[in-house]
Amino acid sequence: AAAVLPFLVSIVWEPGPGLGAAACGLALWRPRAAAAVAVPLAAALHWIHWGTEGATDGGFRQLFWLPLLLPGIILPDRERSWNLLTAALIAATVPLIPDRAVLAAPLGLAALSLRRERAVLAPQRVWTAAVLTGTALLASYPWMREVPLAEALSLLGLPPGPFLAVVVAAAFLTLAAVGAWNGRRPETASRLPVPEALAGMALFAALWAGLPSPGTPLLPPEMPVLIDAGRPVWEVDLPREKVESVVVESSLGNGAGLAPGTPVALLRLRDLAGRTLDRTLRAGEDTGEWAAQRPDVAQAGAPAPRPWVCWVAGDFFAQRYRSRWEVPRPERFASLRIERAPGLPPGLVLAIHQLEVRR
Repeated sequence: AAAVLPFLVSIVWEPGPGLGAAACGLALWRPRAAAAVAVPLAAALHWIHWGTEGATDGGFRQLFWLPLLLPGIILPDRERSWNLLTAALIAATVPLIPDRAVLAAPLGLAALSLRRERAVLAPQRVWTAAVLTGTALLASYPWMREVPLAEALSLLGLPPGPFLAVVVAAAFLTLAAVGAWNGRRPETASRLPVPEALAGMALFAALWAGLPSPGTPLLPPEMPVLIDAGRPVWEVDLPREKVESVVVESSLGNGAGLAPGTPVALLRLRDLAGRTLDRTLRAGEDTGEWAAQRPDVAQAGAPAPRPWVCWVAGDFFAQRYRSRWEVPRPERFASLRIERAPGLPPGLVLAIHQLEVRR
């Protein structure tokens, strides 16, 4: 009775996640009972409100992450098929608190259901290597992305979602069938099938071709430029090469009271003939308060876009922001000037952490 009480309390406190946890526990305890009880219960839980702190990403839409990352589960090992059923149940019922990282558990459980035959598993290994390589490349400077896995999958021409999951699963079935046919003889089963090898090279080529070229940094690492009331202007000469875009990594200090969209700085490119091209840097869109997640600043509703880099600052996460300015027509520019916008509070500070020009 004491062991069951916490389950009952969680169900009363929040029926959706509580019943979901109970269903997943039943599936792990008695796998065969999951088919008769837990799966229908999960379908009913799909329509229950999860509360304000952990809304799901569409309930059963989370299931598409399983074949998207592990297409090998399309042909599971029969002896371990209950692991796959339980993994699907967890993915469909567990709320994403705080984010998709909670899907690591069902993905790990689903991985246990993969078949061990090399000929059938080869496409899964190629796909895993390509996804991991692309994610690692896109998570490193200067190609860092907020969601590197989504960016890596988007390089294949499709955003991550149900359609891409179906395409990947269909490709796996095709390559697995060809690999199983080629590996049906013992002397060829130990070798990597040629179709899978060609598919792997094509995936790596697509990921590599989609990576952007690195930019030219204009500031030394970890030596930001501070633009405030005492130093409202900063200017730097540019290398003699065509510029397609300007990337600014910045943050605001004492900017919690600014209204969203308030101009904080003017970026001005000057070409070799003296003509200028301007772009406004705005709070809440291009940059934001560095301490936006500090409790007192968060209550004030400081305008801030999605962070580019976060780091621990005491008991909260500090943030820096990244903005990219696409030049209408690539050409050579002589200098880049950053001017503080007029009418700002005297204590406002704009910190330029990194500045790049790309071609």
